[in-house]
Amino acid sequence: MPLAPPAIAEDQSATLGIVAAQVRSQGFACDNPVSTEKVEGESMPDQAVYILTCEGLKYHVRLIPDEAAQISVLE
Repeated sequence: MPLAPPAIAEDQSATLGIVAAQVRSQGFACDNPVSTEKVEGESMPDQAVYILTCEGLKYHVRLIPDEAAQISVLE
């Protein structure tokens, strides 16, 4: 598997940090964020949807500008 170009890797790292910080700011546990995966089929131009994987937990996160994120725990 080829390595991601540095710009893409940095962007993924930034997204992981942003989504994990939002989840934590809303009272959910995510001490060790592992990855984010954008859900293209659910995302809209002004609302990005991600699956956030933390150590032992997964969240479905809809980021909405100027509002709290919609977060649900996945099993």
